[in-house]
Amino acid sequence: MNLYKYHSNPEQLDGYEKRAFRVPELAYDLAKEKGKRVPEAEPAIMQDPSWAYRYALGVIGDRWPEAEPVIKQDPEMAYWHARFVIGDRWPEAEPVIMKQPSRWRRYKEYFNL
Repeated sequence: MNLYKYHSNPEQLDGYEKRAFRVPELAYDLAKEKGKRVPEAEPAIMQDPSWAYRYALGVIGDRWPEAEPVIKQDPEMAYWHARFVIGDRWPEAEPVIMKQPSRWRRYKEYFNL
């Protein structure tokens, strides 16, 4: 949750100036606001599979090879990444996706396995 949005004067809060370089959600928000990649925010985004997937999809619009090891740690994010970013099977992530039966079933149906 971005608590800075709810504060009347967020500039007074500790860490305000470096917020986008520490918190994945805030780093992603910064990139979305700019409408382009923000390389200095990417290490923060890569801390979380969900935000890394969203960044690849919504900011880069393509695969983000540096973050794929992080994304494939989460069965759900690996499924969505394969489907909407890669647009094809993601064999390297299949063992992880298999750990969540409902996602694995959808993965197999979508990719006709």
